Amino acid sequence: MKNWRKYNYNLHRDLGFFFCGLILIYAISGILLNHRKEFGSGNEKQYTKLELKPEFIAPTNSIEAKACLEMLGLDKNSYLKFRSNHNKIMIVLNNGGFVVINELNGKAHLSTKKRSLIYYIDAFHTNSLKYWKLIADVLAIGLILLCITGVLVIKKLKSRQIWMIIVGVSIPILFAILNF
Repeated sequence: MKNWRKYNYNLHRDLGFFFCGLILIYAISGILLNHRKEFGSGNEKQYTKLELKPEFIAPTNSIEAKACLEMLGLDKNSYLKFRSNHNKIMIVLNNGGFVVINELNGKAHLSTKKRSLIYYIDAFHTNSLKYWKLIADVLAIGLILLCITGVLVIKKLKSRQIWMIIVGVSIPILFAILNF
């Protein structure tokens, strides 16, 4: 039995060190998400007015949309997709920005996104990065293992420790009951 406890202790310690960085990123991003109003989203939009030339013809397909980007002084290789509805044309760019052209008043603007460190930390927490969902699942399983091995490190749980576990589980259950 002593060997099992030593193995459990070492596993708990090693998992704690291994997941330490991920836990810190999730904790920091969770705080930033909870206080988005104070910190901002890290994704601030900037608008730039664009001048349409008199010979401008509204694009109707992707080839014309790329030509439109060149006419506006933008890189045609930044083209991602094209949409048109209700006299508004939107050319989506691969950097997250887009060009909006209003056919009725002949005005156009470029909307770009300025992304700060907060945006990227937020992307970790919301699993919006490619393949990050897999890493988030590994972290969740690791946290479950940390909890189990942490409880098993102690030879005999005292009543205070049992009550701490019960209170820790009860808080989210209570919030769920009160909010639904």
